[in-house]
Amino acid sequence: MAARIHQHAAPFGTALLQAAADAWLRIRRVQDAIQALLRADTFDGAAVDALAHRATYADAASYMLRIVRAGPELIPALVDSSPFVPYRLAIIFRLVPSESETMSRFTLEDLRAIDKPATRLALIAAGEPFEWQTLDRVGRAVFALRRIVHAMMRHR
Repeated sequence: MAARIHQHAAPFGTALLQAAADAWLRIRRVQDAIQALLRADTFDGAAVDALAHRATYADAASYMLRIVRAGPELIPALVDSSPFVPYRLAIIFRLVPSESETMSRFTLEDLRAIDKPATRLALIAAGEPFEWQTLDRVGRAVFALRRIVHAMMRHR
């Protein structure tokens, strides 16, 4: 009886191992593509479009969020055009406390006035123009993630 169970379980185990290996390989390819994008001297729009494809988008967004050290709440903030975006980005990048009373009057100017290193990341996320060559790895990740999210929204 045990031999019969083992005989039927073996193909399932092999298929499961193969699926895990395929997933690992897919994720590794996405991560390599992101690393190449972030190291490039110029921004590569074609690479962004490839990463925004439905087969790679989730892996790309997840990996870039880890680079940026932000949670998934950054994704909707990247495509939001409401007046609350500067405040949301200030919270996401830990520029203001989340229980702050400034939400109703917090603007991009208020964001620009905060003198902290993460301010630049929040401004990039808000769509402020920056030259790719002037950005560090994390700044490039925010810039690219914003473009990937917008490209993915266009492809839906």
